[in-house]
Amino acid sequence: MLIALSSLAHGEHNVLTGAEKKEGWKLLFDGKSTSGWHSWKTKKPLEAGAWAVEDG
Repeated sequence: MLIALSSLAHGEHNVLTGAEKKEGWKLLFDGKSTSGWHSWKTKKPLEAGAWAVEDG
């Protein structure tokens, strides 16, 4: 978590390393949309308007 916050402080893009991708890690936010987000309990896609991205 600290590393992720440190990267944000330096203005670096939110990206995974090759090793992280190989281990199956996925980004929570692409910086633009809520694409891929779903309900925690049902895994259904979020309803339109459930979340909003501003200044993304």
